[in-house]
Amino acid sequence: MGTTVRQLMSRQVEVVEPDTTCLAVWEYLTRSGSGLVAVVDDLGRVHGVVSQSDIALAWLAHSKDLLRMTVLSILTGRLRPRVSVDTSVSRAARIMLDSQRDALPVLDTDGALIGVVTHRDILGVVAREADPTRETEDDTDPAPVSNGSPHPAR
Repeated sequence: MGTTVRQLMSRQVEVVEPDTTCLAVWEYLTRSGSGLVAVVDDLGRVHGVVSQSDIALAWLAHSKDLLRMTVLSILTGRLRPRVSVDTSVSRAARIMLDSQRDALPVLDTDGALIGVVTHRDILGVVAREADPTRETEDDTDPAPVSNGSPHPAR
């Protein structure tokens, strides 16, 4: 059996309530450097994951409602996929591609949020499988990057 979401998901996820304003989440994400938040109501229902990119796109589309727009409002009408810890990495990648999402909430068998898996997590697995001789993620490729020109970049 291949790699599953359990092996690469992050269990530390910031959670906001559905009626939290996009502005408040934007400010939090900017200050914290975190890339996303999970939207979970007071009954524990997971509504999805919201990133700064999601907020920016929503603001571009609905600029007159910047101050009142909630994170739930930008999730409404969109696919809101989720996965379990036993979902294969290839299945999670397919779900992300099909739904055009960069992150998926990971739920337990009772539907409670237990983590999140991102496109970066999946790319890490793909990179390790493509080059199993690479020992650490901090290694750098000593080969220079080509700019397409026969002359080195200046």
